[in-house]
Amino acid sequence: MLFLPDRNYDFEIGIDEVGRGCLAFDAYVAAVAYPKDILHRFFDGPDEKIMDGIKDSKKMTPQMRNKAEDVIKRYASYWTVNRATVEDIDRINIFNAIQESMELGVRNAMDNLPKNDKKYKVLIDGDRFLAMDRFRDGDCINIECIPGGDAQYLSIASASVLAKVQRDRDVLSITERHKEEEWQHKYGFISNKAYGTKYHLDGLRKYGVCPYHRMSFNPMKNMFAFRDAYD
Repeated sequence: MLFLPDRNYDFEIGIDEVGRGCLAFDAYVAAVAYPKDILHRFFDGPDEKIMDGIKDSKKMTPQMRNKAEDVIKRYASYWTVNRATVEDIDRINIFNAIQESMELGVRNAMDNLPKNDKKYKVLIDGDRFLAMDRFRDGDCINIECIPGGDAQYLSIASASVLAKVQRDRDVLSITERHKEEEWQHKYGFISNKAYGTKYHLDGLRKYGVCPYHRMSFNPMKNMFAFRDAYD
């Protein structure tokens, strides 16, 4: 059972990312804000089983994630999914690109949630949040970094689900839009979601890169086939 939102705060905002280690496509960062009384909103209702099944998105089936996505969006006070683009990843590295997207997620949530003396708790999946000092505002906001938080807190796990569902959906859509380039045949994007599987690595060695590969990552940065060849 995951930890529910801290009732000492009016809202708990969970932040998580998906796609950090992929060789291609954007990384996705989601923020999900739940009110402190979230338990009473679905307790004993038809959505309780789905909410109970929410956990680290990597441990859920696609069907479970799709059902959870709908429930999360209905019960969240606010949610958003941002992207750390391939361009940003290659320009400032994956860590900084994700940090910028996390900061944007927190700012968007804070801008869209009710004010009027409300107190907020922000839970970041991971061990660092570079923008933490920029959000200090008396006692109204408390930010914590939780390594492995997507396996511990409902808000972070929910953010993980939204980020994973959106990224998988976009990878599928982009790959299908480029059927003539045969990216599924070359790299297996639909099945491996651009992670570094043997099939994907073999495809890189045989066909080179596509425009969505992260050129700052190995093995792409050591290859002689660049994106310009696909322009």
